[in-house]
Amino acid sequence: MLPLDLNLIWGGVSISFWSTFLIPIMALQLPGKSDQDQLSYALYGMTAFGFGEVFGGFFHGLIIDKIGAKRTVFVNIFILLLVLAATEATLYINDYNWVTFLACFMWGYEDGMTNIFLFQILGNEFEHGGDPFGVFNIIQGLSVFGLDLTAGKWIDITDRTELMWYAGGVLGFGIIANAVSYTFDFKREKKKLLTDSNIY
Repeated sequence: MLPLDLNLIWGGVSISFWSTFLIPIMALQLPGKSDQDQLSYALYGMTAFGFGEVFGGFFHGLIIDKIGAKRTVFVNIFILLLVLAATEATLYINDYNWVTFLACFMWGYEDGMTNIFLFQILGNEFEHGGDPFGVFNIIQGLSVFGLDLTAGKWIDITDRTELMWYAGGVLGFGIIANAVSYTFDFKREKKKLLTDSNIY
């Protein structure tokens, strides 16, 4: 389970980032608007997040079914690179436009992708059905709590440069966490490969 632990932590780190920073980032892109308008526009942007969450869970489940969880790690890393590019672009441009919606969509896709990837592994690779999910919930909750606590204290949400560095660090951790999960012993996948190879 050790190679998977970083990915479990990543699930919480990801939630912490998007739940804490996406709305303030969109508010930064709307200077001169009232607080109510900033909140309204930010919530419009979060609808793209919801669509991304649905697509991420659905399509990533299909990808896992097609190529297996181990090879899906490379797809996860590619998606995280796209999330990084969209996030850095929206922070750099600092204008409420289609890139804002793209960044929100990509964060939603990433969250759906991470959840379905971890749920598939926790549900299929362990003998005790509920125990891995209990561990996941504890680790995820502690990750969200810890990162929200530290980010709330040390990150200035009005400083775009600081947010760009922070987003890069968070997503860099996500890439490392997914890369390490490639070393996880996917027993059921191995068993399926052996069974399939003995058919002929």
